[in-house]
Amino acid sequence: MQIKRIAIVENGKKYFIKDTNISLNVSEGEIPRTKMKEDLVETTKGNFIHLYDANFKDNFQNIQKPAAIINPKDAGMIVAYTGMTKDFVVIDAGAGSGALACMLASLCKKVYSYDINEKHVLAVNENIKNLDLKNITCELKDIYTLDPEERVDLMTIDVPEPENVLETAKKGLKAGGYLVLYTPQINQAQKVIEKLDNNFHCETTLEIIKRDWEIDDKKLRPSHNMLGHTAFLTFIRFYPKLNDVKISKKVTNARKDARLERAKHKKTISEKEKGNMISDF
Repeated sequence: MQIKRIAIVENGKKYFIKDTNISLNVSEGEIPRTKMKEDLVETTKGNFIHLYDANFKDNFQNIQKPAAIINPKDAGMIVAYTGMTKDFVVIDAGAGSGALACMLASLCKKVYSYDINEKHVLAVNENIKNLDLKNITCELKDIYTLDPEERVDLMTIDVPEPENVLETAKKGLKAGGYLVLYTPQINQAQKVIEKLDNNFHCETTLEIIKRDWEIDDKKLRPSHNMLGHTAFLTFIRFYPKLNDVKISKKVTNARKDARLERAKHKKTISEKEKGNMISDF
């Protein structure tokens, strides 16, 4: 069940409210259900509590995590670098907990997510349900051998051997689409780059280091702790050769012809059956 509202008291303590139709009883006092929609409420003990609507981030922080999740610093770079818009269709492979897939689904048109671990797939689908996302699916499929349902704008890959994804990328990416690798080890990215043919152009490989600052009336300095290496991000763009485009169009046309032939065959059978019913009379 989603978090609907959040109550926060003066010391910063938070209470997550999933049902606004019942009263909230906490150590600071009671908030009647009739006041759940208000922004500032005085409790029965005379304490004031601020209330505000929960957003995607608030609910996202409570997702199931059977596997390590991507950090926002990396997810944000993927969105910004690829120029993702609300019209993007995405394939995300190596779903893990589904963190990246769900983040992207909250911003784009459609996400197809895949993993070969059944426990991961179950957890991702539970997270999808809890986040109330309608534009994402997660299936138990291998990205190395996947036959994509449609060509997409972006493929995000977090698997042990990303070099084995290139053939799937050729079948699944639109011209100009991005293949983004999330690799903990730099030699994983190296193997992919060495295997690229002239259908692909590697634009960059980078990593992001995050350092917070401590700011108050007595100090102004970097925090002792910082978030260093999480993974390398490699951005590869797909520019299909003319011959590959022709082959792709032939395959697409062949599929259309096959569908039309099946539909025509079904119609013929239906007409014959109808004729037989009339002759019986």
